[in-house]
Amino acid sequence: MRPDRKTVRTVHCIEFHIGIAFNPDHMELSISLPTCGGDMTRESGSVVCIVDDDRELRATLRHQLEDAGMRVFESANGRDGVQSAELTGASIAIVDIVMPDQEGLETIRALRLRVPGIRLLAMTGFDNSYLEMAKKFGADDVLRKPFTGRELLARVRQLLGE
Repeated sequence: MRPDRKTVRTVHCIEFHIGIAFNPDHMELSISLPTCGGDMTRESGSVVCIVDDDRELRATLRHQLEDAGMRVFESANGRDGVQSAELTGASIAIVDIVMPDQEGLETIRALRLRVPGIRLLAMTGFDNSYLEMAKKFGADDVLRKPFTGRELLARVRQLLGE
């Protein structure tokens, strides 16, 4: 018996987590690339893409944002971050300015061109001139490291209009 097409709906969602670590420099590549037959990005709250080469910081930010009801994807460099933001339909990207492969300013510019409407929050532990440049390249807001979880959430919610 053939099922009625009106009653059968199949949605395929696969999330890949790829991690590669090299010693002694402890360099890594971490990509979260979802593929989905449907708009899964809007079902679980706002979608946030974190782009930072610091694995521990990404994990901390992920937990804070997920606890606030957001869906979070991580990338360890700018190239992967742009691809992840495109594939997930991210509402906001949190981008570190100093990273290997593709640094943050180039990433901000690429996100502006390739992901229309995305909100961009740049962050760095370096001096304010980096943050000023990030704004010139298209960042909507900037954060100087270190910052608190409360400060991060306030900035993200403000950018999302919440």
